[in-house]
Parts: sequence; C-alpha cells; structure tokens
Amino acid sequence: MAGLLAPFSCLLNRLSSSDDGSAGFTCSRAVPKGAPLLALPLSACWTASSARRCSQLEILVTAGSLSTGAAPDLLEADATWLALHLLFQRHLGSQADPVFRAHLALLPAPGSLETLLAWSDEELGALQGSRWQQIAQQCNADIEAEFEELRASLGEEVLGQLGATSDSYFWAQQVLQQCCISFIDGESSPVDVLVPGMNLLVGRESDVPPSPEGARLEFLPGPDASPVVVLYASRYFGEGEQVGISHGGLTCTSGRRLMGCGRLLTPNPWDCVELGMTLPLSAALAPSAAKLAEACSASTCPRPGDFLAADVLEGWEPAQLLEGEPQPVLQVNLRISEAQLLPSSSLLNLLQLALAGPDGCAASEQKVSDVLQHCLRQALQKYPAEAASPAEPQAPMTRHARAIRLVSDERRLLQMASEALKKGFGASPAPPEVSAPEAVRRLAGCAQELERLSASFDSLRNDGNLETSAGAALLSELAVLRACLASFPDG
Repeated sequence: MAGLLAPFSCLLNRLSSSDDGSAGFTCSRAVPKGAPLLALPLSACWTASSARRCSQLEILVTAGSLSTGAAPDLLEADATWLALHLLFQRHLGSQADPVFRAHLALLPAPGSLETLLAWSDEELGALQGSRWQQIAQQCNADIEAEFEELRASLGEEVLGQLGATSDSYFWAQQVLQQCCISFIDGESSPVDVLVPGMNLLVGRESDVPPSPEGARLEFLPGPDASPVVVLYASRYFGEGEQVGISHGGLTCTSGRRLMGCGRLLTPNPWDCVELGMTLPLSAALAPSAAKLAEACSASTCPRPGDFLAADVLEGWEPAQLLEGEPQPVLQVNLRISEAQLLPSSSLLNLLQLALAGPDGCAASEQKVSDVLQHCLRQALQKYPAEAASPAEPQAPMTRHARAIRLVSDERRLLQMASEALKKGFGASPAPPEVSAPEAVRRLAGCAQELERLSASFDSLRNDGNLETSAGAALLSELAVLRACLASFPDG
C-alpha cells in the first residue's frame, strides 16, 4: 500500500488504509497466523539514537547548557532526548524531516491519549487503593520536575526554539508512555522505539489477543543493514479485514495496561495484583537468603530482538536482598493471580528463613501465613469498602468505569488470596498447563509465507519480470523472512 506508511521505506507491507487513517488498517491480502504483517527499518522509527543524531537539536541543547552552565543528568536519559526531538520536529512544521513529519501526523493529538498520565486528578481518584494511582501521580510529578530542570538548564530561549512548553512536554512524555515499544538491540541493550502507525493498529482484543511474539526486532544480514521492526499476525487475517496488533507490551496486568495504553482486557489472563513486603534480616542469614532469592527469580535472559516487558525494564524480581542499617533487609514482591494465589514453594522457603526465630530455625508455615494475612489486611484497607464490580463493560468504557473495574478486580484477588491462606499452602492450585509457544506459531506462519513467495518468484521468472520493481519487492520480502527465521533459537 502507499498511503500513510509510504514515507517509511517498508520492506514488507500487508496493510492498507484510508488516506487519513481514521478507519485504521485493513489487510491488503490474506495473511496466515504468525506471518509478518509489516516490516520497516529501525532507521524509519523514532529512537533516542535518531534524536541524538539530529545536529540541530544537539546544537540547541549544547548552546542552552553552555548559556546556563548546567549539564544535568536528565540530558543523559533516552526518554528526554526522544521527547525533545518529538517537540523540535513538531515545532519545525513543514521544515521538519519528511519522515518525522509523516510520523508526527500519525501520533495521537493532545487530549486524545488514554495513558494514566493523561487522566485528571479526579479521574485518578477513582483508583483509590490501587498502587497505580500513586504511580501515575508520582510520574506526573516527576515529569513536571523534569521540565523545570530543563527550563533551568537550557533557558527559556532554547526551550522556545525547541517548541517545548510545560503542556507540550507532558504530551511528548504521554506519547512515549502510550506508544513506545522496547526491544533488545543487537548489542543486547534495551532500545525504546516509536513505530509509525502502531497506535492505529488497535483492534478488538477479543479477536486479536496480545502476543509476546506480536512485535520483534529482526536483523538483516550485512554490516550496514538496519535492524527491522516486524509486526506479526497474532491470528489469521483475511483480505480486507481490519487489522489489530496486540504486542507483548500488552501481556501484562490490568494496572500496567491502564498506565500504558489506557485499555483493559476482559478477561485478562496476565492480570495480578502486586504486594510488596520488607522484612529485616539478620546478617548471619543473609548469605542463605541471597541464594534462595536467586532461586526464586523466574527471569530469563532476553535475546537480541526480543520484546522487553515493562517489569523487566524496571528490574522486577520476586525477592531482593538490600543493604540496610543496622541490618540487611529482604524485599519480597508477591504477584497474586487467580492461577497463583499463594507464594511459590521457593518463595515460601525464603519467607520461612527471613522470619526465622532468634535460634535461626526456619519459621513455621503458620507464622508465614499470619504475616501474609496481616499484609493482605493492610492492603485491603486501602480500597473503598463499597468497591464493587461494575456491570458488564460496554464499549467504549469510560475512564471511571475502567478505574472501578481495576480496583474491583485487585480487591477480589486480595480477598481470594486471604481465603486461600486459610486453607494452607498445600491447597494452592496447580499452575496452568503451558500451551504451544507463540514462537512455534510464528515459525509456521513464516514458513507458509516462504512457500507463497517461492511461487511468486517462479511466476515472475516464467514471465521474464525478475528485474522489475516487482522482483525487487519480492527480494525485499525474502530478506525479511530470512531474518525472521534466523531469529529462532535453532536458527
């Protein structure tokens, strides 16, 4: 398709759209589940690297810092450069880089964002009890403080040349919160990416379930080749059917979803409520606790190209040993879900060690249960007593209805955990069965596309048209499929 994505040098594109994108994207032809829908160079996306390569932006930031004599750590952050570059290109208007100008036209306008950062204080008030209320309020306070630091560091004149005001800086940070996707790059470092048109690929998630494999960074062969952002079909799409993409960033709790995209998924198989505990620990038990805490970690080392979930970026761990005065402390982070209401056996062992008596003997399960019940009661007291689940959600749900749904679901999970504790740790339900990995479905979809591509090559060869633009397009698609297949663990 030409249209909205034409400026971004797509290497593979199965999407069509209206001129203004108001109806989203439809499939230009049938695409099997797991096959690529869209592939475009990372160089056509917005990243901190592209922001830092903008010489005009660098000159302005340097001039501002020299004029005030300040060089804050804030200017080392990728998010700051991304936000300033967004605002600078927006301020340039018709003089902006053509690719960035086209990208800006696809981004949500001020007032149309749904991340919790865009909610009013009154709307956030409906989240009473949920930790996401405090997280959103703190993030907004941090953004306000960041802008004041930029004002002091760069000066009003430079901020004016960047098109940065308090309101516009909030808009830029809200865009990054709602639209950015994080990957592991070729050097095994996190990279935040704004993908053109990604915010328009919002379908009904009952039809397009979130998939950890929905978006990946793939690597073409050759030292000078740009990495490629590939969006995959999480189900079969027929020709002309509206396309929605629910990437790995949406395989998360309902609170994280509201913080990011502002939408809920009902039911949400990844939903849970997080409960933190800080326990003092004797120095003598610290080495044993450190080993048990490491055993509790379920994190796997992401590979280049993998999507990075928000909790991984934040460094979430089930348990961490921290320095404290006069003794170390153990930070325990519980995730309570319908499938896992009680701590795992490894985390239970760690809690028994942390709650050991003066003689060093591990605490009983009953003592651990009593401590957990106390924490659950404290957490439940923060929620409104009258919190009740709203009626079946209507589309679209208001912000207030989404907030009530989140608060109700979190409160219900805490109550379920409290009831489960009364039955003892042995009554915890077995973990759910693991279905076939999404990566296997992606492999099957890519294989089907490779067969179709082979038939297309044969047709062009028979007609003597391999040297035409159609042949070049097929070679581009072949390069993408090779990169997609090469990213599997077995290559």
